[in-house]
Amino acid sequence: MHEDDEFEPDYGPFEDELPKNDAMYIRESTKRYNKNSVLEAHIAECHQSDIENTNIKFSEDKYERWVNLMNGLLDVVSKELGCDTLQDLCNLADKNCVYPKHSEHIFQEKDLKLLSIFNATNEYVFEFGSKNIIVQSPYSIPFLLHWRILASLIQQTEMGENIISVEKIKSLRPVLSNYCYPRNWPSSDLRSKIRKDNRIKLTFGIHPRIVELENSSKLNEWISDLELMLKANRVVAVGECGLDNSGRKWDVEKQIKFFKNQIVIAVKRDLPLVIHCRGDERTDEMCLNTLVRLLPKHFKLHRHCFNGDEVMYRKWKTSFPNCKFGISPFILNDQKYPKFRSLVCNMKLKDIVLETDAPYLHSELEELGSPLMIKDI
Repeated sequence: MHEDDEFEPDYGPFEDELPKNDAMYIRESTKRYNKNSVLEAHIAECHQSDIENTNIKFSEDKYERWVNLMNGLLDVVSKELGCDTLQDLCNLADKNCVYPKHSEHIFQEKDLKLLSIFNATNEYVFEFGSKNIIVQSPYSIPFLLHWRILASLIQQTEMGENIISVEKIKSLRPVLSNYCYPRNWPSSDLRSKIRKDNRIKLTFGIHPRIVELENSSKLNEWISDLELMLKANRVVAVGECGLDNSGRKWDVEKQIKFFKNQIVIAVKRDLPLVIHCRGDERTDEMCLNTLVRLLPKHFKLHRHCFNGDEVMYRKWKTSFPNCKFGISPFILNDQKYPKFRSLVCNMKLKDIVLETDAPYLHSELEELGSPLMIKDI
């Protein structure tokens, strides 16, 4: 199947397929968003802004994080360019930044609140004398935040080629977009839009909780469709799939059957598996035993949102040396998982994959998860 495949997994949703609070955040499939772009839908749902004027808003509790991110970026750029201080970076920008002719390099009135917060957090003493501030030449540290100046400085670094150049963007670490609810598999048009960013890789599978909700006829149909989806460009894994008996009655034979179906497809297409395994020790044992019976020892696995102990970690690594373990917001909850942080600190770095599982997993202070949580993880 070519990159611009035309296969349409367009199924209608049914009530309570997903948790009500979460459903609105993963509906970027089928025909709900045909009138708006994915970006517009994201702005409308996650930032509660007016699409017409494209003002993206975020709450004040994120300001400190934004300042930290900006400070980190400026620090990295300074070191890359051999500057000892940010004032040295200003001087370098004044000397080396290339500005397009007839372009206006200004901070407008709407930018001043963020600049004021940046200054106050860093205890910079700087007074803005007008509503529109010309930042050319960048004689003060806050001026480094202007996007044109930042872009010009970054482009002068070794990492700049990867960040600025579309051709080199493939060398960046990939971001996995995981689609495991068949009724929400993205349409052909949406898949084409997603693939415009070369960093994004796709996974498709059938989540074990969905297996519980559907009849076998529909699940068999989805298994056939899954094989077609996996032939498309930039699909890098099968899943999430696995077993789940957390907090509910479950049909273990049914879950194992459709788990096996997906394992067979993964082996056939030589694609890694993203494993969802939730429940008690017995569930974990059944999941691992199923994999051991059907997979060669060298097969690649991603143990999604791992929250087990050292015994479980060693057991999976012994069975599958190429298994990677997803470290998620579970590591931020010491009260519920008191020993998990120490386990992660003793894991080999090459065994770890960072993930947020947004919007499902969240911190104690947030109602919904966000990709921004990757920093805390």
